[in-house]
Amino acid sequence: MWCRKCCCHCRNYNESNDINLSKLEELRTQNPNIILLDVRSPQEYAEGHMQGSICIPSYEIMHRVEKIIPDKNATIVAYCEYGGRSRKTVNILKTMGYKNVYNLVFGGNTPKNIN
Repeated sequence: MWCRKCCCHCRNYNESNDINLSKLEELRTQNPNIILLDVRSPQEYAEGHMQGSICIPSYEIMHRVEKIIPDKNATIVAYCEYGGRSRKTVNILKTMGYKNVYNLVFGGNTPKNIN
């Protein structure tokens, strides 16, 4: 189970930000401009990632995201392998003023190269 006491970002996490692949497809139907944000390391990203995603490792989010995704109203779906890094990233993005941010939950390993 995810620790909700490890940092200020985790304590404020709202599970309503979690979505699954079905919900992602539903969101994509409503908005084809969704940004898929892979927050794993570049090495993990190179081993396989969701098609069309961009890689900004969770440890670089605060320093790079505003340059790469300047629109604070953009719909962003973050993912990692098990959900810990992407959950933390969702909270950081919300703290930075991003409004439509979701955490993609796979229930296991990240699917590689899916559409």
